Amino acid sequence: MHILLPPSEGKTAPVSGPALDLDALSFPQFGAARRRVLEALIEASSRSDARDLLRVGARIMSEVRAQSSDLLSRPCAPARELYTGVLYDAAKLHAGDDVLIFSGLFGVTTGEDLIPDYRLPIGATLPGLGSVKSFWRREFARWWPAGDVTAGVTVDMRSQAYAVTVPQGPWWDVSITDSHGRVISHMAKHYRGLLTRALLDAESCVEARSHGESQPHDGPRSHGESQPHDGPRALARSYGDSHGDSADQSARGVASTYWSVGDVAGERRLVSDVAKIARSLGRVDVVEDGLCHHLTLTPFGR
Repeated sequence: MHILLPPSEGKTAPVSGPALDLDALSFPQFGAARRRVLEALIEASSRSDARDLLRVGARIMSEVRAQSSDLLSRPCAPARELYTGVLYDAAKLHAGDDVLIFSGLFGVTTGEDLIPDYRLPIGATLPGLGSVKSFWRREFARWWPAGDVTAGVTVDMRSQAYAVTVPQGPWWDVSITDSHGRVISHMAKHYRGLLTRALLDAESCVEARSHGESQPHDGPRSHGESQPHDGPRALARSYGDSHGDSADQSARGVASTYWSVGDVAGERRLVSDVAKIARSLGRVDVVEDGLCHHLTLTPFGR
């Protein structure tokens, strides 16, 4: 499974760590493109019209000015730790979580790639490059991560601004609405983060079982059902904490269904059915459009 994420404006600047090494980042075929964006960003950050070029507010202009001189020497941390916005706070990414993060500066990275604190919205315009979004859209033309695209699904959690690629193979996009069908904007990030965590937990449990790892249990088995790994139980508890008893019961229902399948192939099919897992968070509607499944989630209590 590929889970596609946007970056976040909110970041926690590393206090220590190595300097940026572009050659060490995943997807080295984008090394030259990253270098062009990096150099253009440093130039733009020092210009008198930097605020207009980068489309940033006055309150962060001091950060913009600073990156014109020290971006290359700033300490780096894994991307999953650097980004600390609403989505990332809910997703609680762990080491090894299989996500792809799309950003204006680096194009695409994994959660483990070491990157510095920076300011570059995807809507910026850079000298010599033009629109950052258009630049990456051209770079990503005909690109997709290596591997069998039919072997899994892609779940696109990106905002529209960062949707610079169209996934190959079966994929899902996710919209969050309230009970009146109105699109939720800010809190949508929170629910996309929760769904990201749920999908990753479900997938990690399947991987554990496929490798023959025993599953711990916290009570007597009933009706011969296998006991789930900590992931689904943890997500059921976390949803209960965040969204009340109805969310807790729904999440446990998903986990029960998921783990009663009893064979890895069946469990993989359940993981691929994103809607089954999304129902632990609220009401789900799905519209199929060829290889794309448009999923609309109305969270409990909204």
